[in-house]
Amino acid sequence: MTTIKNIFIIFIFIFTGLIQAETIRIMPLGDSLTYDWTFSEMETPINDGYRYAYRYYLWHQLQNAQYDVDFVGSLIAGSAIVPAFDPDNEGYVGWTSIEIANIIYAKLIENPADIILLHIGTNDWSESTYGINRILDEIDRYETTYDHKITVVLARILNSPLNYAHLTNLNINIQSLADTRIANGDDIVVVDMENGAGINYSSDFQDSLHPNDMGYYKMANVWFSAIEEILNRGNDNYAWLIPIYGLIL
Repeated sequence: MTTIKNIFIIFIFIFTGLIQAETIRIMPLGDSLTYDWTFSEMETPINDGYRYAYRYYLWHQLQNAQYDVDFVGSLIAGSAIVPAFDPDNEGYVGWTSIEIANIIYAKLIENPADIILLHIGTNDWSESTYGINRILDEIDRYETTYDHKITVVLARILNSPLNYAHLTNLNINIQSLADTRIANGDDIVVVDMENGAGINYSSDFQDSLHPNDMGYYKMANVWFSAIEEILNRGNDNYAWLIPIYGLIL
């Protein structure tokens, strides 16, 4: 009986260690739709402490769901918001995908991430996914060099109230790029911000490219669903332990 009891105690110790999740590091990566900026700021810029975009809503959704997460990045935007949220990010106002590709490897070294939320391409003014492909290549390079797995949540990006054809075509190309890379082993989850977030292009924007609060809230919902699916997928790795656990009891 003592032997069985000892085995049970050891098993519980191992089981608890396996299912105890570490903090998940999430990097919001992109341009002004990640950092939070609008065209009106060309004349009247706001303090960086009050920038939040979708990040504020997403952070509180994750907290309410009791996920242990940490937003990571070298930039801070939103530190003055109440109630507080994690303001770390990698959102660069006006940047193209090529510019992001040129820095992402170094930024991951500074702030390693487990999940990257990538919304980029608005400033490319192109249907080409060349820069986005380079970003993904650089993420792969980091994964290989540092033996650290990253899941990329890749957005088919928002369009505009002006309904730009090149953005719709870019999103088609983003999906094609993702499908090819997934088939070759990349861990990519595609989310459809353009048509799958419930965006009202008449009322959910504050200018021709930047969402208002409702638009950002809807973006956060999409990111949250993708993150939740990823985290639940990770829990499935331990499903085989449940029958054994029940048998010992």
